[in-house]
Amino acid sequence: MNVRLYLRQSFTLLFGNGAAQLVSLVSYVVLARLYAPAEFGGFALFLTIVGVFGPVACGRFDLIIQSAPDRQLPALIVKARRANILVSITIGLAGLVLAAVTNEASALEGLLAGLGVFLTGW
Repeated sequence: MNVRLYLRQSFTLLFGNGAAQLVSLVSYVVLARLYAPAEFGGFALFLTIVGVFGPVACGRFDLIIQSAPDRQLPALIVKARRANILVSITIGLAGLVLAAVTNEASALEGLLAGLGVFLTGW
């Protein structure tokens, strides 16, 4: 196994995860100024949905990329993107159905959940 390749891919994932956490931290400060505390319940539900289904959307591609040779990466990326699109559309449609059945959630929230899962997987 090529140690340099493994370390390069590991640092890429580490940097991407750190950047995502930084964006999340900054967004909380902005959102705390814009919304009331009661509205954060819906936001927490959204983050839970995206946090659970986001990694599933790509079949945990972040674990595969570290051990895959460079020649196999394009095929893995295509498979991960197809799975991501399928899971994201399913989550978006499930949100639309839930909004139609319960009348408590809006259709926009269901579509945003699907979009959030898609962007997390992308």
